[in-house]
Amino acid sequence: KEVQINQVEYLDSTYLNREEVVNVLIQSNVEARAMVSLSKNNEVIGEHAVSLTKGFNIVNFDLDTEVAGVFDYTVTISCDDDTSEFNNSYQFIQSVTEKTNVLFISDLKEDKKVAETLYADSSVVDFYVANPKVPFTVEELAQYDEYILSNVDVRNLSNSLQFLQSLDICVSEFGKSLITIGNTYIQSDEKKTDETLNMLSSMLPVKYGNDDQDNKVVAIVLDISRSMENLYRMQMAKTAAK
Repeated sequence: KEVQINQVEYLDSTYLNREEVVNVLIQSNVEARAMVSLSKNNEVIGEHAVSLTKGFNIVNFDLDTEVAGVFDYTVTISCDDDTSEFNNSYQFIQSVTEKTNVLFISDLKEDKKVAETLYADSSVVDFYVANPKVPFTVEELAQYDEYILSNVDVRNLSNSLQFLQSLDICVSEFGKSLITIGNTYIQSDEKKTDETLNMLSSMLPVKYGNDDQDNKVVAIVLDISRSMENLYRMQMAKTAAK
């Protein structure tokens, strides 16, 4: 009789009052009754009595994001007559940040008004509107969680190439978010010869033709490896695809 915690899925960092869960994948070689508990900073905050089926089972807990800070969690499963208890617990850490830090760059003053309404009190936003002197080093950009380029021609920014190089590092290596809104000039014919526009275009996951009226072909590829069987991933992928 062997019961074990096979995998735990969660976000290692989130923001204040966001809904967050931890999904616990439990593997059992028999049908069994078990108790699964979640502790936060050594205090039990949730328990589930579960009936395990033979194979994989999923149990989830809500995580507490009402207070900012860094928190230690432990998931534990207990089952009578379990052969080994060395694989019955899993520890993880989640950090909760009070507010998202956002860098907003635009050429249009109207965009700032919309962004202020959108983010309201949920984020701290630094606005650079019609101001080419934006932060451009990795050290300066790394303090932000999200970057928004809204109707802006990056070629007009001071140190534009270094800005994009640093931005690429923050997004691809540090996991920051990049959002583009409106016209970023990457669909213009100048992109073919302009190094700056080419660099921005290469950072974005979706590529379109120069003409908005061009026909588009979209292919959606779904991973069907074994890991997609866990935590309803295939079901969620199909729903998202539809």
